[in-house]
Amino acid sequence: MITGLLFSVLITACNSETLNSSEGGSKTLNFSGESKHWSGEVSVIQTGKRQDKHIILKYKGGDVRKIKTISYKIEGIDGGVSASQVKLNKSGVLDTSGGSSTGGGLLSKNDKLTVTVKWNGNSETFNLVSK
Repeated sequence: MITGLLFSVLITACNSETLNSSEGGSKTLNFSGESKHWSGEVSVIQTGKRQDKHIILKYKGGDVRKIKTISYKIEGIDGGVSASQVKLNKSGVLDTSGGSSTGGGLLSKNDKLTVTVKWNGNSETFNLVSK
């Protein structure tokens, strides 16, 4: 009886995994890192050959009101994601979509992303690694 139940659960689990794969189940990769003045997180949701990116950059320095706009570039994702003249919210956070892509190489948890942030004549570069 117990062996039959265990076998039934095992078959169900295998079938469920196969269905998720054939239906284009998704996988999420989370990358994070920081520098002296910035912390960053990038979440990548992969569905089939599609990658949707979500980017969070947070200013860790002093008075965020002194920062009018920032520019950033993230290398290692689809040839790079960048934006200029971006405003932070009142908490010093940029929370944005990094867009979607299909057909390119998919990121893996072993990849490293390199972020460069420029603000008020300053620049910092740091790495994001999978957690």
